[in-house]
Amino acid sequence: MPNNSCLVCNFTSEKNSFTRGKSCPCCGVTYGFEDTTNETIKIYRACWIDKGMPWFNKQEKPSDWEPFNQLKKIGLNYCSVCWFQFETDFFPWGEDGRSPTFTICPCCGVEYGYEDSSSQGIKTYRKTWLEQGANWLNITEKPKNWNSDIQLKRIENN
Repeated sequence: MPNNSCLVCNFTSEKNSFTRGKSCPCCGVTYGFEDTTNETIKIYRACWIDKGMPWFNKQEKPSDWEPFNQLKKIGLNYCSVCWFQFETDFFPWGEDGRSPTFTICPCCGVEYGYEDSSSQGIKTYRKTWLEQGANWLNITEKPKNWNSDIQLKRIENN
């Protein structure tokens, strides 16, 4: 039975099966070669996310594709403004992706459901945060392994 979901990015296709030797139109991983172990899946996933989740085949990108919904499908949760990855089971917009928590991001300070409720709001808040030096709001919650270059690269590509 053909697999219709990519093991790396969890992109699901109704019309294409992910068979050996074909590339995922979303993340570009080659099925049956680069997705054969949990370790390689994690490595390719991390690289794809750190590059800002660029589409491998832009012609096949669905018009309604949204990066944060895709991350949620693979069990990852990020801030829509600063792309900070939460290391817990916290989802800023709830598990359904539609119910904001109205909590504050410890990195950029955005209030989920208020300043990030529209794409324009996200862009405006992000621009201000970057112009002010992209500083952490709550330095005590800053992960020890946090890398500003990786996080800013994610922002740059979205």
